[in-house]
Amino acid sequence: MLKKLGLQVVVVLAGAFVFSANAQTTTVGTISGTVRDEKGAVVPRAEVSIQDERTGASRTVNSDDNGFYLAPSLPAGRYTVSTAPSGFKKTVAQAVDLHVAENKVVNLDLQVGQVTETVTVSSDAAPVETRSGEVSSLITEKQVTELTVIAPIRFSKIVLWLSALVRILQLSQPAR
Repeated sequence: MLKKLGLQVVVVLAGAFVFSANAQTTTVGTISGTVRDEKGAVVPRAEVSIQDERTGASRTVNSDDNGFYLAPSLPAGRYTVSTAPSGFKKTVAQAVDLHVAENKVVNLDLQVGQVTETVTVSSDAAPVETRSGEVSSLITEKQVTELTVIAPIRFSKIVLWLSALVRILQLSQPAR
């Protein structure tokens, strides 16, 4: 009876370790924002293009009725965010750095004009996260790569630890 219970505990612990290790490793982030005109009014249903500057991969999303757009699950990297609704100049935000698990806000402020004209938006100041009280740090691409190398080593240590626990439980059983 005690042997079965010990084995069940080990299986549950192993599952918890594997699940927690997988739950903590994410390599994506989110870019969102609001599309507004010169007077601050929202621009609904504006097509927003988000392009990875390194790979050229592009995703297109539309702002909702409140001018809000959301592009979740983007790989960490540097992006160009642009929009060119009818009646406005094309607005481009270049060199938008998206880090792992980051929720980057890129608001697009439009100017009235022809689509052939372009407004380039740039920001050198580090933005402050105002939507939550979360404290975080950035993970570089190199650290993410190293994490994928280190994770199997940690898993093997967990397996060794669990097998040792099983052996201890087996030895603690009274002889029959």
